[in-house]
Amino acid sequence: MIEGLIPVIDGFEHALAAHRESEYDNYRKGFELIYKQLLENLTKLGVERIDPAGKSFDPHLHQAVDRSETKDHADGAILQVFQPDICFMGACCVRQWCV
Repeated sequence: MIEGLIPVIDGFEHALAAHRESEYDNYRKGFELIYKQLLENLTKLGVERIDPAGKSFDPHLHQAVDRSETKDHADGAILQVFQPDICFMGACCVRQWCV
């Protein structure tokens, strides 16, 4: 059941990242409240969202979507996470992170 909710979480995150214009403020507030409630209830059930941003890329755990050259971060550092991993009751890697 938890795996079935992962696309819902992704959908909320993509929706909240889009349409930052002021005319969408009321919709955003509603989506943010529902998203927050969803995450709070999933946390109570033992679900944890893992964000590997800033950590070193591991091809066994991560799926690279893009590569960027930068002097601000160490070589191989994850700069952006497109799809974070979800852990349930301490068991992670429901899917590979898209970074």
